[in-house]
Amino acid sequence: MKIRFNQIDDTNREFHLINGIYSPEFDSNKKWIWTSTAFDGIVSNINYITLTVQSEIKNTLFYEDTQVELDPECVNVIKIKTTGKKTFEVKLSDPYIVNGDARVLGIKITRIMIDQDVIF
Repeated sequence: MKIRFNQIDDTNREFHLINGIYSPEFDSNKKWIWTSTAFDGIVSNINYITLTVQSEIKNTLFYEDTQVELDPECVNVIKIKTTGKKTFEVKLSDPYIVNGDARVLGIKITRIMIDQDVIF
């Protein structure tokens, strides 16, 4: 699964989640995207990616030289600075294993903002 955002105007903003994400899932009240324990993408002319995530287990998210502890009893909001970057990569310390699911799961992304625009 890939997610792609393009803004066709003089800003030429682009955002692509390329590797490590699964197809969107839905229930009656919510939507989310599972990640793997590592996911990455491409950015162009984007200052910040803000991810609202849920982790089913205590976990640690790594981006460049920074780490954030994820609490399973909280909605976690992660703001990633991408100014001047062309790519980004996020890693998690531990997989979330579900019996009967062959996927290697990381976190649930419930919202994606690109600068000030909500795209998911």
